[in-house]
Amino acid sequence: MAVAQRISVLVNSAAGGDRGLSRTKTLVAELADRGWTVDLLKTDSVDDVAVRINEARTLGMTRLVLAGGDGLIHHALPALVDSSVAVGIVPVGTGNDFCRGLGLPTKRTAALDEATGSAVKAVDVLRIAVGEQVRYVATVLTSGFSGRVNRRANEMIRRPWIPKGASRYTIATVAELASLEPVPFRLAFDDEPAIDHAACLIAIGNTAFFGGGMAVCPDAVHDDGAMDVTTIEPVSKATFVRVLPLVFSGRHVGHPDVTQRRCRRLVVTADEPWWADGEELDFGDVTAPVEATVSVLPGALTVACRSGGT
Repeated sequence: MAVAQRISVLVNSAAGGDRGLSRTKTLVAELADRGWTVDLLKTDSVDDVAVRINEARTLGMTRLVLAGGDGLIHHALPALVDSSVAVGIVPVGTGNDFCRGLGLPTKRTAALDEATGSAVKAVDVLRIAVGEQVRYVATVLTSGFSGRVNRRANEMIRRPWIPKGASRYTIATVAELASLEPVPFRLAFDDEPAIDHAACLIAIGNTAFFGGGMAVCPDAVHDDGAMDVTTIEPVSKATFVRVLPLVFSGRHVGHPDVTQRRCRRLVVTADEPWWADGEELDFGDVTAPVEATVSVLPGALTVACRSGGT
């Protein structure tokens, strides 16, 4: 094996209950069978994810496996951006859109092969700044209708009769349609003057997918140094219902009420909350409307990916 025989695995021990604990033990055993010495990093809160990673980095960690979904990746980014740590992903989340966007496997054995292999690729990360506060985005930053769907889908976790997995986003989408309305945004692309723009939703993509497989930014490339901005213009509920199913295949971008732009920097002002990687972004006491500056950090994240080259 070309890489070091010691590996760190981070899991959120509060996620998944007994099933999550059992899954973690199985993962550690499988890595041990492959000849690795495993340092298990446990966290009971997403707020501690970056702390645990930084602690491991000070002890010389060079390879980290994240056993979780897009949310765990999101909370790990502050400790991984522009670091020397290569991260492998074993996706056990709801949406797993980061893996989907990079073409990483979702089956355990194949995911472990990828996560522990010697080949890596450099992946862009989005940076969103509100004043002096900075957050990072691996997949898609979004607001408007899509943000409301994210919130409802997360609330459904507490309802045991609601199906798990990506279907939760579909149910949340249907539930939110009754309150569909356009949201005002002010957008300034790169060095262009700001424009006032109303849209049902806005999605700023580092990768193509959000919401458990919806190709909202189908042309987004994770290592091109640019972001793709997709908006659905103000439309009737009937039109939105016709357009929305096309998002799963990416064919919605052919509709006349859908616009696409590509840029490297975007200043956007909105009254709505922002969501990234399925997580609501908290900017503390900042009052709406919030002006955010979104930029691309080229190659800021190193991901273990056998098919990705170096």
